[in-house]
Amino acid sequence: MGFISKIFGSKKGPLKNANETRKSYIVRDGVSIEADERFKAWASSDLGRMLEQLPKKGHPVDTHFLYLSIVEQTYKQRKNPKMRELFRKVASEHVSRFGSLVGPLIIVLSRTYYNFHLA
Repeated sequence: MGFISKIFGSKKGPLKNANETRKSYIVRDGVSIEADERFKAWASSDLGRMLEQLPKKGHPVDTHFLYLSIVEQTYKQRKNPKMRELFRKVASEHVSRFGSLVGPLIIVLSRTYYNFHLA
């Protein structure tokens, strides 16, 4: 049992099996929604999972962070020729798509900044 659970108690017990998952929620466009597979992929840092989700449609903020996470991981492995090529391809694609991602990204980041620093 974790420190916080010891203090406040746990309303939910441990997961019953490895295939069981709990729902995760995120805020997009001011609305709380269930996290989709694209969000879960970039949050997982699992390169294979992220690459699988990259061609699928999703929220621009999640798309940006999906690209960013893939670029970060492949850059770290750039000594491997396959990873270097994947890095170049995904980074270039991210730069070319950034114009369509930046608007929603600015809105989300400015709300986050306001909520944590100015409120």
